Amino acid sequence: MTVLPGTLEGLSAANANALDLLTRHPDFKHVDAQSLRALVALGWERTFALGEALMRQGEHSGNLFILLTGRVQVQHEAAGGQRLVVAELGAGEPVGEVSALVDTEHHNSVIAQLDVRALEISIKHAVELLNQDEPLRQAFHDIVQRRAQTGPARSWV
Repeated sequence: MTVLPGTLEGLSAANANALDLLTRHPDFKHVDAQSLRALVALGWERTFALGEALMRQGEHSGNLFILLTGRVQVQHEAAGGQRLVVAELGAGEPVGEVSALVDTEHHNSVIAQLDVRALEISIKHAVELLNQDEPLRQAFHDIVQRRAQTGPARSWV
């Protein structure tokens, strides 16, 4: 999918960057550019320093992030305090979508492994769009399913 002419108008640089990354993400290939634009238009840019948490296991934020630059490590604290590395993610990947979409606490911590720029989106503002846009909702569902199948048991969900 390519970004359609005119879809970048009125977006901040961070929102336009997120739109570009999502249009190239394989899980969003069936989502039209206007729907992705509507989603990223709801977000605002956040920065996180090396070692800073985007989210912590057990907390509830109601937000999801689209990584713009940098890398994060997804960590799960198991019984007994053992910390498992679930995944490492980079630019273009959403994080926090599971807890945001099902309105529950985070099941993992997400820690910046490099300085990170991310687009933060409140699920409260995105829920109407997700409820009306089947391909967009399906894209997030596909991401959740893929991560649940590839990560350690119950680490993503």
